[in-house]
Amino acid sequence: MLKVASLLFPWLGTALLFLVLYNNTLYGKAILASLMLVNVAMVVLLKKRVPSRFGPELAISSAVSVVAVLATFLALETLFPLALPHRYHEILDLSKGHNENPEDGLATHNSLFSNTEQRTRPGAHAVANREGGPKLWHVPGGQFTYYGFDPNTKSSYANRFVWNSKGYFDHDYDVERPESVRRVVVIGDSYVEAIQVPLARTFHKIVEAELNRGVAGSALQPRMEVIALGNSGTGQAEHLRVLKEQAVRYKPDLILLMLCSNDFCDDDPELKHELVLAAGGMTPRTRRLASHGYFASAFALRRLEDIRRNRIAVSPELLQWTRDDIPRIEAAWDRTLNCIRESRDFCHAHGIEFVLVYLGSEIEIKNALDQAATLAGLKALGGPHREIAWDLGKSVRRINAFAEKHDVGFVSLLEPMIEAQKASGKSVFGDHYTVFGHQVAATVLTQAVEFRLQRLLTTPPALKNAASPERTDVVPAATGQAVSYHPAVSK
Repeated sequence: MLKVASLLFPWLGTALLFLVLYNNTLYGKAILASLMLVNVAMVVLLKKRVPSRFGPELAISSAVSVVAVLATFLALETLFPLALPHRYHEILDLSKGHNENPEDGLATHNSLFSNTEQRTRPGAHAVANREGGPKLWHVPGGQFTYYGFDPNTKSSYANRFVWNSKGYFDHDYDVERPESVRRVVVIGDSYVEAIQVPLARTFHKIVEAELNRGVAGSALQPRMEVIALGNSGTGQAEHLRVLKEQAVRYKPDLILLMLCSNDFCDDDPELKHELVLAAGGMTPRTRRLASHGYFASAFALRRLEDIRRNRIAVSPELLQWTRDDIPRIEAAWDRTLNCIRESRDFCHAHGIEFVLVYLGSEIEIKNALDQAATLAGLKALGGPHREIAWDLGKSVRRINAFAEKHDVGFVSLLEPMIEAQKASGKSVFGDHYTVFGHQVAATVLTQAVEFRLQRLLTTPPALKNAASPERTDVVPAATGQAVSYHPAVSK
């Protein structure tokens, strides 16, 4: 038993120390070098301090083998950019959202948004990302630049932003709510994160500005704060955790819970892995390796993932729109909707108004505007896509039925988005919502928030689905055209 312990101790100790360092620092090669020094020191100590009669030979040989493995690993990472420069740059480009220098490429873009009006506490800048090196997402004070293209203006732009003291792209708000303030907290994924547009043009900041613009003489006498807690790649299970652990601390009057069409995948680890692979992106494990500078390892893992990627016939997100029910898709949707119902119940138990907001998706917009072309595009993907009976209205009907059955306050942005794009000719989707898409969403949600909070001020909360009264005079900013819409559920 003692011999086995002597043999395993260097390996187990090194593995444990590696995990601790891997989860707490980004300096990947420094981690390897540190572990090598630890094992070299162990060899020296065992030789000098442990008498030979206690048999330290096994532990010494084991520590030497650990050093050899780590040295090989370090050599491969060091030589990878030199031996395979094309593959190295491939991984570097895929992970550039976590590794790029914020100053790179600014001169090649038509516009630069610096978000200088963003109000952050000095403490938000305490965690500085290493310039030009690996960077972590949602680290307070982390500075990034998003490079995008607006299909409506046909121009490229750079959006330079910083995570606030809580790790979100928003102003910093005091956790303690002043008596003169009413609060709305918006919880969601990358659509709430909204790094694709300047902060002032995100839907939640437009809603905040609109609510505060008409305060005088209305029922909404207190100043309004709309706080965004958005994190890309998250689903309703994570949103429920954020609601319980973060949002409730702000003492909100209203929670807007945003539902994205791929949330059911984000809530299922297996489907999420397939979703990322099908999209050709980097999985979290691969990106994590790249963020530590382990590009050779990231490349090797990606090649292994390519094998599985080639076996995915249809993206799991698309499978929600098949006419025939697929058991694993239905089970994932049930899990997501149960999380939403638990979020609603938590809000009601804490005296908080709750509204579920469906964001819609680009393919649903396209289908509504040109069904024949959308179906032809799906079938053109080949393979099983040609044989599937597609039903692109299935998900919004599912959510409508859920809201009706469980008495969940609900607003769908899909219908207003369709009408706005049809009336204006402008795209509401680019990479996520365009600036125009945010304007449309803000117009609808401003009315929904006003209605819910007026009801809260004048009557006891009613748990009916009506999130806003039916309106037909919605005018998205800068369109100049009236857009009719009908909330997906209105009673």
